[in-house]
Amino acid sequence: MAWDTGTATVIGATEGASYWQPWPVGGHVTIKVSPDRFPSNLYSAGIQVLPPGGAIPVHAHQRAEELLVVIAGTGRAIVDGVESAVSRGSLLYAGRWVQHGFVNDSDDDLAIYFVIWPPGLDEALAAFGRRRIVGDPPPEPFAPTGDVGRQLAPARFATSHEMADESLCAQRGPCVLLEPDEGESYWQPAPTDGYATVKISPLNVWSNHVTVVEQVVPPGKVLPAHAHPRNEELKLITTGTGVATVQGREWSVEPGALCVTGRWVEHSFLNTGTDDLTILAVFMPPALEGLIAGIGRPRTPGDPAPESFPVPADIAELAAGNDLVVHLQIVAHEQQAKR
Repeated sequence: MAWDTGTATVIGATEGASYWQPWPVGGHVTIKVSPDRFPSNLYSAGIQVLPPGGAIPVHAHQRAEELLVVIAGTGRAIVDGVESAVSRGSLLYAGRWVQHGFVNDSDDDLAIYFVIWPPGLDEALAAFGRRRIVGDPPPEPFAPTGDVGRQLAPARFATSHEMADESLCAQRGPCVLLEPDEGESYWQPAPTDGYATVKISPLNVWSNHVTVVEQVVPPGKVLPAHAHPRNEELKLITTGTGVATVQGREWSVEPGALCVTGRWVEHSFLNTGTDDLTILAVFMPPALEGLIAGIGRPRTPGDPAPESFPVPADIAELAAGNDLVVHLQIVAHEQQAKR
């Protein structure tokens, strides 16, 4: 392994530090990645589950940008005072000072995957809640206790007075709410097949922080081994089952599993199940939106899949221009780094 190879791990579906949340939030949150659990100060990530009637109250972050994706259930998002129905695949990108919240008005749990940068929300949710053991029944509804303001301070929530201050709201960051089928979508070549949809990139959000891609890999197909020389990547499994291979080690993955790979970390995914394997990938800094379009064919949601087709002849140039390297390049880099 080269000296500059990043961190690599797979966090299982039920793994992470989990906390019951007080009402009116309710339910529980599981912190999958945070500076306390992972050697990075860039972001934190987790999954929040709202029970029927639960809500994330409308709030804004003074100094953070947040990605929130519905991975199960239905409900409502409130963004800058406007309510919108959300379901699995709905995505909200909320920059600083963007007022947003969620309400579960259904009869089933509403699960939301979040990535926020810089971190801090993870500390607040832990301090605000009660430690949860996976499998334990939920406690009776409970109210917040202790110094709530101090508990929530790491998340840098704006006060109600600040959210009403027009001069501060004028500093708001980007805000995009996407429906499940929205985004530039492309059929992908063999051996992966399926399709990939670019949900967020600098091409549709005025931010240079992330690219977000949803990739659907059909049964028996593989996302070949590769690495990114300049990127960190979070890949959350949202549907299906399979095997993730990271730096030669295999992990079984299912919905809720999170694969975290730093730069030069080789990784691949094989769909071993009978249903589509859906992977929600977050790249920091942005990457791959050009490659996905360059090797793919435009897709309209609802259209039947085409016959399997090969990668284009200029794949090497496309990969090089979009921060993707394959095994031989990784080996060459490791040898160079050891000199």
